[in-house]
Amino acid sequence: MRLYDKRGHNVHSDGNSEHLAPALKIFYSMVLGQGTLYILACISEFLFFPSLRGSLARALSDAKEEFQSVDLYYDYAHSKCMEDGILDPEDLGLVRFAVDSLNSNSRTKKLAAVQIMHSLLLPQGANKKLDVSEIITSTKAVVTLISMLGWTCPIDQDIRLLAAKITAELAGDLLIVGIPGTIQLISSLLDSEAKRHSDEDSFPVQGMIILKRLAHDLHNCEEISRATGLIPKIVGFISKDTASISEEQHNLIMTTSLKLVARLARVEGEIGIALRRKILEQPFLLSNLIEILEGSNGCLDQWGAAIFIIAKLAVDEETRQKIGDFQAIIPKLTQTFLCRNESSKNTYCDNLVLRVVAGEALSKLAKEKTSYCSAILEETRYDVIEHLKNMLQEDEYAYDAASILWNLCGHSKDKLLHLGSLNIRLMSTLPVVLAKVMDTRRNKQLEALLVLASQLYNLNPERFTYEAVSHTNARRLVQKLVGALNSNQKFHPEYPRLRRGVLEVTIFIVESCPRYSTIFREEGMMEALSKVEIALLMVEKYKVFLGKREIMERGLHLPDLLVKAKQLIGSTTPISAT
Repeated sequence: MRLYDKRGHNVHSDGNSEHLAPALKIFYSMVLGQGTLYILACISEFLFFPSLRGSLARALSDAKEEFQSVDLYYDYAHSKCMEDGILDPEDLGLVRFAVDSLNSNSRTKKLAAVQIMHSLLLPQGANKKLDVSEIITSTKAVVTLISMLGWTCPIDQDIRLLAAKITAELAGDLLIVGIPGTIQLISSLLDSEAKRHSDEDSFPVQGMIILKRLAHDLHNCEEISRATGLIPKIVGFISKDTASISEEQHNLIMTTSLKLVARLARVEGEIGIALRRKILEQPFLLSNLIEILEGSNGCLDQWGAAIFIIAKLAVDEETRQKIGDFQAIIPKLTQTFLCRNESSKNTYCDNLVLRVVAGEALSKLAKEKTSYCSAILEETRYDVIEHLKNMLQEDEYAYDAASILWNLCGHSKDKLLHLGSLNIRLMSTLPVVLAKVMDTRRNKQLEALLVLASQLYNLNPERFTYEAVSHTNARRLVQKLVGALNSNQKFHPEYPRLRRGVLEVTIFIVESCPRYSTIFREEGMMEALSKVEIALLMVEKYKVFLGKREIMERGLHLPDLLVKAKQLIGSTTPISAT
């Protein structure tokens, strides 16, 4: 090699250029190596890409689409590399490709996008599914997915179904208030033909799954409640009519509908009340629910959801009477609340949540009418009083069991007095009640137990005196009553009758056994009564308002009870019972 200067003269190698030849060798070696690597890469692509392409396609469930999604992703990744010249893992990710493709104008790319998203959102063996936040952070992608729910053209049904399944996966994290028309688009799924390639591919099923998961947020529930005609559609699927579809598909649709209605029925606050009112307005709902409960071959999921719906509908005062007047409902609730594994083949006997909601419904219904209490007492499968007495000792059921018993005493007193054996069994609960009063640490539970104790006193004062005086740790009981009054000097809406219950039981005990007044004084009841008296002076007319509902303490005014209790306990000489 010869080098020339600017004037064309030959420049011989000297000390300044002695490293040029080695540098050129290194340079050409690198070029040769790069070319060799490129050739090897091309050979590797030719040899291995088909199998890698097939594996990725199978992982994305894309085999039937002739690897379109994989090919589109490959082209996308290649173009990104050519544009940017670097391999950024985030830019080349499948999720980024799917989101970008979802927002494109190409139907083929949109199909590839929903196929990839759906596959990534499903758990793959031991691998975790895709975090939904990687999709919902793109508002445009979410809006596009929801808009696809309204694609009704036959050619778009595969895209629509996958969009529905993806939306169902995202729904638990979505807030739809800022996306107009969402509920209407979801509602359109319920109008679609139920018959698909498989039971799970039913548009109504996917639509109801979306609605159930959206119910995680009260604002979403408000949108559901406002939607015209949506609740009738949902409730309409709770039917035994299987004329147009297979029995398997019908059972899945009905089960999904029941679970959705059960979820909506337990929404709290004013929105929940509005939803329950709309649900109960549907004319055939209760008869269909009873048919499910009475069916010998009914699905257990359907049976449990039906009981849950009935129980929750009975909680609101506005809807309670409609539930109670339906003759078959109270026996079903009673059987659910009282059942035990050892005495029943019903799988739901060990379902704590279901039994609690059934008990809650019964306690609410028992307050309404004497006829409802009589219906509870007429249950023949169980010894109602004995079962309720046993349940007083279980924290999960004690409040509802005590509430039912106190309402049975109050509403059905005449009937109980005519049934001597029933009266005796009812009074046998008193030792359990007093023992639980001393043990419980829950104010709401204590309230129910004290009110029950007061009712038992009214039913049989002599037996109450015998149990309270002869078979109870007197000082411990007094300490419990004083402590409860000290810690609840003011009215509390969760247990509004607690103070009244403490005062009534205190008065009954001292009237029955005047020597107890000394124990009450020693344990500080006079001071506790004075504190409550001061608190009452700060409350005008002895009533409070909770929201729009007025809550008043009934019976003898609380100040009058305070005066009577102070007179009985403060007297240094025994006062005879009145």
